[in-house]
Amino acid sequence: MSYCQPQFVSDYHYNRAFAHMARSHAPSAPGRTIVLTGAVDPDGRFGGLRSDVSSKPPLAAPVDAAFVTWSGLVLRALAAAEELAGEGIRAEVVDLRTLVPMDVDTIVTSVRKTGALLIVHEAMKRAGATGEVAMRVTEAAPEVVQAMKTPIRRLAAENVALPTSLRIERRLVPQVADIVRAAEELFQESM
Repeated sequence: MSYCQPQFVSDYHYNRAFAHMARSHAPSAPGRTIVLTGAVDPDGRFGGLRSDVSSKPPLAAPVDAAFVTWSGLVLRALAAAEELAGEGIRAEVVDLRTLVPMDVDTIVTSVRKTGALLIVHEAMKRAGATGEVAMRVTEAAPEVVQAMKTPIRRLAAENVALPTSLRIERRLVPQVADIVRAAEELFQESM
């Protein structure tokens, strides 16, 4: 077989590779989570950004939705939170930093505070980490999930193999507008 021919990768190998990357390539110390909150300044800039590198939730005004994300989508989630703040919807962004181990306590604290959870991730929704995050929250605090204003929402890439073309990839992987749209739907459901 030449190197030019595509090779089949089974779900088993994909999941093993994903677990390895989550453990070894995450940019943080194990068990650490960064919770980012902020508000829009009068001049329209995203101000008051607070980074808390611990398991303690930030002290902030009431928040309408919690975004849980990691890696490259953190910046998009922050941009979406800034855009939503202009519409009067406050969002808290929880940057997990590591998936193994996962700081479920911080997620549960954020969900308890907001009553709404949007998990954003750039891999496929099928067999992706968004399902694992949702399940871990459900197992850790079923009473919080039952008391939520809306069901847990997941926003992820389409269930297709990601292309090498950036133009096509941008259509498949969640962008700021997609996060804003999903958060607005979540907010409307909670009203």
